[in-house]
Parts: sequence; C-alpha cells; structure tokens
Amino acid sequence: MNKNLLFFFLLLYGGVALGQDKRETAMVADTAVQGFKAGIDLGLGRSYIISSYGKNHFTDKYPDNVKIGLLVYYASGKVPIQYKTGLAFSRRGNSETNFVYLQLPLGVDFFIGRKFRIVLGAGFYSSALISSIPEREDKSLFSISFYASPGFQCRISRDMELSINYEYTRDLTKIYSETYSHHGFTPLETTYYFGSDSRFNIGINYLLRKKKKE
Repeated sequence: MNKNLLFFFLLLYGGVALGQDKRETAMVADTAVQGFKAGIDLGLGRSYIISSYGKNHFTDKYPDNVKIGLLVYYASGKVPIQYKTGLAFSRRGNSETNFVYLQLPLGVDFFIGRKFRIVLGAGFYSSALISSIPEREDKSLFSISFYASPGFQCRISRDMELSINYEYTRDLTKIYSETYSHHGFTPLETTYYFGSDSRFNIGINYLLRKKKKE
C-alpha cells in the first residue's frame, strides 16, 4: 500500500515537473519569435518583360535584377505569423537598359518552427520610379506588384538570425506602354508592358529585445 502510494506521488510529481518544463520551454521559444526584428536584405536574380507578345528576359545578362532592402518584422508570439514592412532599392536591367525603383513592401509571413523556421510569405510592393534608361515618356511613375516568397529563417545567435528565400514578383500595374499603328495605318494600337522578377534573397535580422528595468 505504501509502495503504491509512493509510486503515485512520484508519478504525479513527474507529470507536474514535465508540464512545468514544457511551459517554460514554450515561453522561451515564444520570446524568441515575438516582438520586433530589423534586418538587411540582398537579392539577385532575373527580370522579365510581359506583354501581349509574351514573356521575355529584361536583358541578356544575368543577374539583371538587384534588390537591397531594410526590413522590419513584428510577431505577437501568439500565432505563427509575422508582419513585414521596410524600404527597398530595386533595379531591373543593366547599365544600358534599366528601371530603378524605391519600394515599400507590405507583407505577411506564415512560419513553422522556432529556432529553425520554414517561412511562407506573401504581400505587395508599392514602387516609385527613380530613373529609367532609355528615358520613356509613357512610363509609369508609380506601380504596384504582388510577391510570394517561400524560404527559411535560422537563428545563428541569441539575437540574430539568417534569412534565405526565393521571391517571385509580378506587376499588377503597367511599367510603360507603346502606341503604334499597323504599317502606318490607323487605328492605333496600345501595348502595355508589365514586369516580373525571380530572385534569391539572403538577409540578417536582429531581434530588438526590450531592456529589463532594474
């Protein structure tokens, strides 16, 4: 009887201790993915021109798409979602033919895991055209594009993580248009051109922890 009672108390104590350990582990893990993060992002890849004539490379050289961004993330820690915004500098093309943009990303990342996370991101870019070569009168000064970016984030220290993802973007508004006639006769026909990008991004993020009050 005493042995059974002792065994019962040991089992109960072990269950309570295990539950407490799991709760503490969860709290530490939640702290690792909640709050604000700031990071820098570098992307290289290919740009394409899309029109009624089909899809073509922006230029013949690779890479012809470069992006440098400063990003800010926020996660509540209660749900596996982090929100993303920031400011990015993007160039489609090379020194002879290009479009240069200043971009504002607004997106949401769904993630699985904690120290190593699989991330599925999606959102929009609002882009302001800074310059273009050659100069075009029919260019759009502002454009909106959609993006999707599967990848992963891996913690490399207590406050830093490595981020690698593949990103595909597609313009929802035209970047320029051309109006012409068939063999010099009317009616005139207008062709609208859209851009898309396919690139790999690598970045370093820093977790902005709150300082504890003494």
